[in-house]
Amino acid sequence: MKFSWVLVALLAFFYVTALPAAGWQTGTPESALEELATADKPELIERHLPEPVKKQIDDLPKPVKQHVMDSLVQIKSDQFNGCTVRRADDSDAWLLLGSDGESKGKITLSGAFISGVKAILPVLYQGPNGNQNYFVTMHLDGDDWRLDGFGPWEKQDTGLTELLHQPTPLEENNTAAEETLSRLRGALFSYANSLPEQGFPHSLLPLTLLPRNIPEAMARFIQPALEPAFAQDPAIVGGYEFRYLLTIPGNGPGEPGGFQITASPVEFGKTGSHHYLMLQPGRMFCTTEDRPATRGDSCDQGSPAAEDDE
Repeated sequence: MKFSWVLVALLAFFYVTALPAAGWQTGTPESALEELATADKPELIERHLPEPVKKQIDDLPKPVKQHVMDSLVQIKSDQFNGCTVRRADDSDAWLLLGSDGESKGKITLSGAFISGVKAILPVLYQGPNGNQNYFVTMHLDGDDWRLDGFGPWEKQDTGLTELLHQPTPLEENNTAAEETLSRLRGALFSYANSLPEQGFPHSLLPLTLLPRNIPEAMARFIQPALEPAFAQDPAIVGGYEFRYLLTIPGNGPGEPGGFQITASPVEFGKTGSHHYLMLQPGRMFCTTEDRPATRGDSCDQGSPAAEDDE
């Protein structure tokens, strides 16, 4: 025999005892949960169990069914883990008291949401290990409200938080640093593609200059790949220091060489909160610790740059 569904349903008793003892009309979800929590007869428990559980009990052989029915009250009692329940002084909550008389938590019910034959009851449990929100769902079957489910409330991200978030200057610098690294990668590959015999440059200085042999009439319409700041080493842009290093010299067409670029905050924690490392062909690593990033670090913010050569 399997009693798992019975146990799952009865787990709710430990939390629904937040329901006030008086003031509710009969036939409401709140009164049904109160009856479940205070029931001392198995019939009172069975009438509020989900239909699949009730049917499972009804289909049992008569001796087995009687044993299950006789066990329901004890199962419910076991869910309290030896605790007793009494109303808190403010009368809006219930206290769970251990055998030593010490409080084991406080339970409140935040009203009920009823739509037709469906009901949702939010329950807040405040215990020694923190707070937890729970939902009890029920439905009306004839004159009885029955349990559908019970469990913790897990918030789901709708994307609105990110949409409405106003980034701080620190976050803006972090984002700008990642964008700059991607921009540097693109500029380096463009340079290497235009000079396949040379490959990647020894410094970023050539990328801050106009290409040679450009007609004067066209020069004013063309901008260097990078701004003048990258003619310096390190280049300081947007609160970050960027350092470029040619790690493998080019060796002709198809072998542009290798490079690495690091980006570190000028003042960690104030102008930036990440250390970045980009390796050819564009893999990005970062850390939020105040140290240089390494290959062993993962870049959680944003996706790593593409790893295919251009």
